[in-house]
Amino acid sequence: MTIRQQNNDGFTLLEVLIAMAVFSIGILGVALMQVKAIQGNSFANHLTEGAVFASNKAEEILSTKYDDLKNDSEDSGKYHAVWTVKKDTPQAGSKTVTLIVSWDQNGQPKSFTLQTVKADKNYRSSSSGSGNSGSSGNSDP
Repeated sequence: MTIRQQNNDGFTLLEVLIAMAVFSIGILGVALMQVKAIQGNSFANHLTEGAVFASNKAEEILSTKYDDLKNDSEDSGKYHAVWTVKKDTPQAGSKTVTLIVSWDQNGQPKSFTLQTVKADKNYRSSSSGSGNSGSSGNSDP
């Protein structure tokens, strides 16, 4: 009786196919993560640009004379800004400006909202005795 020793130096075809299938599934997962990361970066880029546009527009609006503040809108190609002005809000002698910047991203509407308050420098409170000149700062009770 002769015993033959088998040669186990290589891989079988089945082992190679299974290894390739596992590797392919892993690579597919990595590729899908990359696509999601690119989409997330694109949204973050648009949001940052919209926030910068809103901030610049808010600075422009706040540099307007108090009496000249009014509701308005502006288009800048990719972004659309609409602002509303509410008089005597949150207190007399101030105006609250709400600025909404919107854009379209991949067929879906997106928006960014910024709200600020502008005080009338010439406003004097009708109550005399407190010495308050109608400052624009927020105060906690």
